Amino acid sequence: PIESVFENSGGGSIVIALEYLGEAESLIGLGYVPFGDFSQVTPETDKRYKSDDFLVADVSGGWETVIEASPEIVVVPFSATERVTARSLGLNAVFFNSYWETPLGSAEHLKFWSLFFNKEKLANELFAPVEIEYVALARQVAEAVPVETRPAIMHGSITRSGSWFTFGPDRIDYHLIRDAGGTPVLIDANLALDAFASISMEEAVEIGAGADFWWNSSYDALDNGADGDAWVAQDPLNANIPALENGTAFHIFKRGEDYYKTAVNYRADLLLKDLVSIIHPELAPNHETIWLELITPPSQ
Repeated sequence: PIESVFENSGGGSIVIALEYLGEAESLIGLGYVPFGDFSQVTPETDKRYKSDDFLVADVSGGWETVIEASPEIVVVPFSATERVTARSLGLNAVFFNSYWETPLGSAEHLKFWSLFFNKEKLANELFAPVEIEYVALARQVAEAVPVETRPAIMHGSITRSGSWFTFGPDRIDYHLIRDAGGTPVLIDANLALDAFASISMEEAVEIGAGADFWWNSSYDALDNGADGDAWVAQDPLNANIPALENGTAFHIFKRGEDYYKTAVNYRADLLLKDLVSIIHPELAPNHETIWLELITPPSQ
C-alpha cells in the first residue's frame, strides 16, 4: 500500500476515498484547498488541510515543491499535458476522473482508490448500500413518471464573455437528470456538444425558453448562493432564463465544493434524491437537499 499522495487539483479525484477508507493521513497536499467548511463533512481530510506540513502547490508554475515532497503517487485528473510533464520528471502520475461516468460508476471511485491501499473489502462494503438505494429510487421514478411528462431541464451557465457553457452528453449530470425523471433539453436538441461546450446565448435562450428547471452549474454560486438578485446583479443576462424568474433554478454548491467530492464521488444515492426532491417533490417529500439548492426568484 502507498503511504503518500498529492493531487494537483482541489481533491475532486481522491479526497473522499481517503476519508472513507481511513487513509486521510496519506494526503500530503493539493493544488489548492477547496472552498467550504469540511470540518463536519470530511473531518480527517479537513485536519490535513489545516496541518502545518500540508503542501498547497499550483503546479502550473512548476513541480519543484512536489518533487521535493516526494509523494509515492501524484493524482493528475484533469490535464493530460500535466500528466506527461509529471511523468517526465519521475513522478508516478495517476489518472482518474469520475465526472464522465454514470452516477454509480462515479461512486465506484472508492473501489479504484482502494486498490492502492489494499482496502477493496471496505470499499465494496461502502459502495453496496449506495448502489441499492440509487437503483431503488431510479426505479421508483421510472415507474412513476411517464417519459412524455418529464420536465425539461436546462443545464449550464453564462460565461464572462456572454456565451452559454455546458458539458457534453457523457457527463454525469445528464445521467442524473434522466434517472431523476427529467429531460436534458440541450442534449435532446441534438447539438454537437464537445466535452466542454459553449453555444451562443441566443441559441441557449431559444432552446431553453420552455425549460421547466435550470441546473445552474456556475462556480459563482459559491458567492451568489440562492439569492436571485445576486445572480442578476452579477450578470443581467441571467434574467433571460425563465426558470430563474419562476423559482425553478437551482445551483449545486449548497455545501461548497463538497458537491464534487462526497456527492459525485460517493453518495450518488443522496445526490439523486436531492434532484428528485426538486423536480418531483412528491417522490421525496421529506428530503432536505444536501448539495442542490433552489435559487430565490429575483425581486425585479
